[in-house]
Amino acid sequence: MVEITTDDPRPPYVQIADDIRAQIDAGALKAGEKLPSGRELSTRYGVASMTVQRAMQLLRSEGRVVSWQGRGNFIADAGPEDSTDTAARIAWLEQAVRGLTERVDSLDARLGKADRG
Repeated sequence: MVEITTDDPRPPYVQIADDIRAQIDAGALKAGEKLPSGRELSTRYGVASMTVQRAMQLLRSEGRVVSWQGRGNFIADAGPEDSTDTAARIAWLEQAVRGLTERVDSLDARLGKADRG
């Protein structure tokens, strides 16, 4: 955990995003892992909660973090973003769509049973 300093020319939210990004790149934070709450991160970094929210917004825009209302922020699955191979990107996206389709089908089936029972 990096200490946020006023001597750094980067705004505090960028320092936080850079620290979390470095932890992801180093493997200290893994895909699917839940990040601490905004309040906890505010305490750890010694900043306002709005500063942490801006850092999360930046990481979401980069595809590094995903957020779910009421559940929190999670490290995003690593896609083939480092790959220059378009076919690999398409294959990865197709796999992701198949997985989502299976989830939707499963939920539809469960809802259908709930409606009947």
